[in-house]
Amino acid sequence: MSQQTATIDFPSLAFMEALARSVNGNPNFRSLGTMDLALGIRILADGKHRQTHLYTFLFDGYTCEHVAEASAGAVPDLDFVIEGTYSAWKEMFQNIQANGRADTKHTLNHLTMLDDPMRAVGPDQTRIDKLYRYNYGIQSFLHEAAKIPTRYA
Repeated sequence: MSQQTATIDFPSLAFMEALARSVNGNPNFRSLGTMDLALGIRILADGKHRQTHLYTFLFDGYTCEHVAEASAGAVPDLDFVIEGTYSAWKEMFQNIQANGRADTKHTLNHLTMLDDPMRAVGPDQTRIDKLYRYNYGIQSFLHEAAKIPTRYA
């Protein structure tokens, strides 16, 4: 798989699709094992970005099979949603891009531990527990952002 060359806006469906393409083209991702996961990433509006976005990802086996942006007010059937402000997501992705991977203060585990600045929400605790079951795979998926030239809103 070739590296991204065009700059992609964040947040955008194009950015999330680039993450999926990158992870699907990364043979090392297979070594992490399979994931059966319907994941949401919610980027909440804040003082730096005025619109909330919900992106959905369907992982099946070794690949991210589907990426979409949910319409406003939609309630897709997801195992859980990781939500945080635009500023929190931007800081995490910029840290990944600067270092090639998240440092210890910018991992999902650290960022969601106390529900601040991010948190995992879902229909029931059993489904939210998939965050911990697949944590390394999800984190590796997000590390693909290091390969995506990004313009932040």
